[in-house]
Amino acid sequence: MSDILNIFAIIIAGCSLVFAVISFRKSHFIEKRQLEIIELQEKEKAIERTQAYLFAVIEKQPLQSANLRRQALKDVLVIRNEGFCEARNVVVRLDAKPLMEHPAIPKGLTEINYIGAKSTIGYDLALCMEVSPPFVIEITWEDNSSNNRYYKTTLTI
Repeated sequence: MSDILNIFAIIIAGCSLVFAVISFRKSHFIEKRQLEIIELQEKEKAIERTQAYLFAVIEKQPLQSANLRRQALKDVLVIRNEGFCEARNVVVRLDAKPLMEHPAIPKGLTEINYIGAKSTIGYDLALCMEVSPPFVIEITWEDNSSNNRYYKTTLTI
């Protein structure tokens, strides 16, 4: 009887050892995978801090005039940088034309080619029946992550 109990105890100890090794290997694999995920997230955050994210919309904004009795609105082309890095050498094309040559942009405006992190710039629009959206806008810029960043969309009111 004692021999049977000893054999049974050895079998149980052996099974416990096998389960302990399997559990250790699974735990090691999971910890290694978690470390890889954390390192990947840190790399993505580092890349995100070096990028500018530009996009454009047409917004209605209040017209600044002391002579107006009622609230008037103007159309403004707004370009936003939602990134954590400045956008340099910004080039905007509207309907495949340089921004300042497009008929929707009034003469006398100055083109801005730098947009800071978390910043916005705006260009007043002179819209009429002959010149009205939709417009195709293309924006290229440089940031700390790379040269030749690109955004393209169709703008409507």
